[in-house]
Parts: sequence; C-alpha cells; structure tokens
Amino acid sequence: MVFLLQMLMFTDCHFEFRGRLKDVAVDIATRSIQCVVTLPDAEQHPIYIMADESKLARFVTRDVVNATFISEHANWFSNPTRTNATAKAIMSKHNAVARDQIMKNVHIDKNRGRPPEAYYGTFVDLYLGIQARCVVFGVGYYALFASKLSGTNYKMRYAKELWGAYGANGAQECALP
Repeated sequence: MVFLLQMLMFTDCHFEFRGRLKDVAVDIATRSIQCVVTLPDAEQHPIYIMADESKLARFVTRDVVNATFISEHANWFSNPTRTNATAKAIMSKHNAVARDQIMKNVHIDKNRGRPPEAYYGTFVDLYLGIQARCVVFGVGYYALFASKLSGTNYKMRYAKELWGAYGANGAQECALP
C-alpha cells in the first residue's frame, strides 16, 4: 500500500514552472511531504505524488535527489534556507515517487470532449489513489474523490483553499504551522 499525496491541482491554469511560481509550488510540495511523514507508519510505505503539473512532480521526486541535476544547477541549491535546498533536504529522506507524465493530466470534470487517451494519466492517478492506504490532499480535492471511491478512513488535508468551497469530510488537518 502507498500513501497518496495530491500536491497541487491548478484547474486549467498550468503555469510556467520557473521563478516565484515554481518556488511557491515547491514550498507547498515540501510542506505536504512534511505533513505526510507525520502519519504513523509513513516511513514504511512509498509516497505516490499525484499532481496536475508534471514538472512539479518530476522536480520533487527526481530532480532534487539527482546528483547530476543538482551539480548542473548548483546555484539553486547553494543557500540551505531557500526553497530548492529545503526540498532537496526533505525529499532525500523519503521514498516519494510519481509516474512519468508525458502529457498533462486533464480534468475529467472540466476538459470534456477530448479523445479517450487524453484521460489515461488521470485515470491511472485515480486508480492508484483508490488503492492508497492514506490520502493526503490540499487544493483540488481529486485525491479526496479517490478516497471516497475507495472508502479509506485515513485522510489528511495539508492546505485549505482560500475559497472554502468544499469541506474536508472528516479529514485530519496537518498540525504543522
């Protein structure tokens, strides 16, 4: 069994993965991992990361733990208190994985009329989410949808959306500040 972590869902506003927006996304991802590992038995299971931004998933699961990438971008990691160095320190301690996303995830509720194969990645994530031992989610609630289909009782919310449209449905709140 895996822990499922839904990092970010930016509903149809895929952003350029650089600069301040990248740093904000990586900071959120780093915090979400810190929340996951507070759960009992989390160290015994892989953490599957589901995100609709493929560059974010690749960055936190592969790039920040890859020695070649780090040496090629040494200036990104030179300040130990900055976003990238913090992500590297946290991600190197945990078994976080994500699937290779060769095409962007499409939202089953918002991206209608696409060919069936455009939805394959989305349904792979949904299937893995249904199989998860625990679902940790933030903005977007796609992982919460997976937990409803699976019936898992262990859910944690690591971030609240500003608009407050959805309830957490009995999910534990992450205790980190």
